[in-house]
Amino acid sequence: MTDRRLKRPIPAGMPALLLVSAAIALASAAFAATPDSILAANKAASGNWSGKTTLKVNYAYSGQGLNGTSSSLEDLQRGAFVDAYDIPPQAGATGFDGTKAWEKEPSGTVTDQAGGDAIPLAITEAYQDQNLWWRADRGGATITDAGQKIDGGKRYDVLTVTPRNGTALEAWFDPKSHLLFRTLEMQDTTLITNTYSDYAPVDGAMIAKMLVVDDGSHNLQTFTLMSATFLGAQALSAYQRPAENLHDFSIAGGAHEITVPFHLWNNHIYADVSVNGSKPMTFIFDTGGHSLLMPATAKEIGVMAIGEMTATGSGADIATSAEATVKSITVGGATITNQPLTVLTFSPPPSKV
Repeated sequence: MTDRRLKRPIPAGMPALLLVSAAIALASAAFAATPDSILAANKAASGNWSGKTTLKVNYAYSGQGLNGTSSSLEDLQRGAFVDAYDIPPQAGATGFDGTKAWEKEPSGTVTDQAGGDAIPLAITEAYQDQNLWWRADRGGATITDAGQKIDGGKRYDVLTVTPRNGTALEAWFDPKSHLLFRTLEMQDTTLITNTYSDYAPVDGAMIAKMLVVDDGSHNLQTFTLMSATFLGAQALSAYQRPAENLHDFSIAGGAHEITVPFHLWNNHIYADVSVNGSKPMTFIFDTGGHSLLMPATAKEIGVMAIGEMTATGSGADIATSAEATVKSITVGGATITNQPLTVLTFSPPPSKV
């Protein structure tokens, strides 16, 4: 709230401190921002979004020791989107057609995403893309006042926004520019903080040219806007799960199936695996869907990994991993080629006791 100094004299007989306290309370009541006033001011400051149907944005990416590009195609009417990334050595995409969510993994495999918080997160992302909080009914969301919060010595008006069937979102608005400054959202066990800055008009609509993402590791990821274009309506198929086109596997002798011997130790499956033609090494097989190497193993077989990516998935702890692409992974007589692989220390540290 801006500083408002009292201009009128103090009436005789009233303690000065009491009067000042009462005046501050009255000013706060008169000028306190409400969810309605915050969102109305944000809509006015955000320029002309009326009648716009599709937004295509492209970013340069830098962070966690990697560089690349990312893009988003957003349906501003139906709440569908596709977010894609090409950050060597990996590339992939996620999408939502308004009903179903999907993911294209770095291996090229495309899978439906319906478990955990996948759909609620997609709903909340689409809610933001569409700016549904500007509607009279707030797009069906529950919106409450979270007061003011401070960052870098500056105050921000904060709202808690929970779209119907979506995940809760904390939204910070600059009380001077009225533009969105920050969002905070839990994704699984990780708090994701998105900070927006350097707004500029694109076809009359204000769009942030800089997005900085903190996934809780404080190893920041920066997205710098390269282009933003408003398009006409796209076919719904542009947002639906794409077809797979995989040609990265083979079985020795042209067979259609193969039997792989394995060990069952402590209720876990282990089998011999060769990476890039290495000698067979014993791997543990799990349902997590990731190919992981310990750093010492990667060094031994000459796998060069890059980046300092945040790794989560088991509890609230955060670890650091690196990424690589290997030429081949062979199990028995079955081989898959050009596969993404993560180098990660996943054994617990030695006990200090």
